[in-house]
Amino acid sequence: MKVKALLLFLLLSARSFSQIPRLCGMTFGISPSFNNGTIFEINGDSSAFSTLHRFDCNHGGFPVGNLIQLNNGKVYGICTIGNSCNGTNDGKLFSFNITDSTYTVLITFNGSNGKSPSYGLTKADNGKLYGMTSDGGIGQGWGTVYSFDPSNNNFSIVHNFDSLNGAIPYNGLEQGNDGKLYGITTYGGIHNRGVVFSLDTLTGNFIKLHDFDTPTGIEPLGKLIQATDSKLYGTTRLGGTHNCGVLFNYDLSSNLYTDIFDFDSINGRNPEAPLIQATNGKLYGVTSQGGSDSTKTGVLFTYNPDSNIFSKLYDFDISSGHEGWLNDIMQASDGMIYGITQFEGLYQQGTIFKFNPVNNSFTKLHDFDLADFGNSHSGLIELMPGTGIKENETDAEFYIYPNPTSSYITINSSISFSHLLIRDAIGRILITPKLPANTTHKELDISELAAGVYFVTVESERGKVTKKLVIR
Repeated sequence: MKVKALLLFLLLSARSFSQIPRLCGMTFGISPSFNNGTIFEINGDSSAFSTLHRFDCNHGGFPVGNLIQLNNGKVYGICTIGNSCNGTNDGKLFSFNITDSTYTVLITFNGSNGKSPSYGLTKADNGKLYGMTSDGGIGQGWGTVYSFDPSNNNFSIVHNFDSLNGAIPYNGLEQGNDGKLYGITTYGGIHNRGVVFSLDTLTGNFIKLHDFDTPTGIEPLGKLIQATDSKLYGTTRLGGTHNCGVLFNYDLSSNLYTDIFDFDSINGRNPEAPLIQATNGKLYGVTSQGGSDSTKTGVLFTYNPDSNIFSKLYDFDISSGHEGWLNDIMQASDGMIYGITQFEGLYQQGTIFKFNPVNNSFTKLHDFDLADFGNSHSGLIELMPGTGIKENETDAEFYIYPNPTSSYITINSSISFSHLLIRDAIGRILITPKLPANTTHKELDISELAAGVYFVTVESERGKVTKKLVIR
């Protein structure tokens, strides 16, 4: 029944104009003297592409990694350079208000507090944003893990890498079901080829879990994801049987690392972006090189954890684009998978595309040109419903966990809420529970809902807040 409902959901999603997702991303730029990148938005049907912000050399540039949107409607991200006009290239953490286009530098990295942030931010259940720098920090400058509290702008170094336990992380973080942060570093460890680690946000306890080695994969980029089987999944850029990289998982219950698939050029090589788990339970990813096309510009692939089957789905080419570092893919509320390529396309500046996981069809949505500043080192995010009309203006924080889920959710809020509802992707209200006065905590059984993407809205006297819920 759930499989049929999922197929119906995806088909309806593809045909419904009312639920076309609003997507937001960044371009990297070409040079400080010419351009420093942009923030842009585009609809999932390729309409309404527009530049929202142009970075300049005085306030940061060359942004990398995904943006992240909080309940206040603002998006947060990082730049790899700080003030390129005077040669200060240590990076910045910023916010951008989609509603009024206000850009704000929140943190300037300076070496001692980290240098060269190399990936986007992850929001933890405590409301803080976490990220890593690939340089700087205390000691030999092997990089850091840092936290930023958007409620009070408090910045803290959580961990300094020391080479033996990881170094130079060109990576992001994933919060596991146990509340800990899990990550990878590109270098460091026993073999200097990277490590898997955990970090407890409550105690600050850092544990190295695995040292990468050449036979089973080395030099991972991107980030880990925790799938519905509770295992961590990721890819390495090199190593494995063909030295083309591997797809791996790490079982937290047994502390066992497994090389699942060795890339071999024809099926793609050098994966450098994170995996995602779609609503059909499969993992999807891209590689930066390889494939059957003569240009060897990368592939889009899938892996089924249940059947242990790897499948190549699409070969990129000169027209569709060339995948690159940190070009994350994502699944939007219409069920489609969206992504950005870093190179090629009509103007050699990269493209925006979507992929339908139901019929495996690929569609190019946009060719970046020099006016767009192209060469993106980022992925896309879906803007929350109401972004731009101030529906989400409230300083309240509320958390949904576990998310993704298949049976139940728990909702916790920093202030009491009076109304709660769950909508599907085409706007139908499915759940509206009765709430007692001064509710700040609510558990809901959602096991009867079909697999798919939903939106949870809570309303208090301060306004409405909406978050995306994924049911698998």
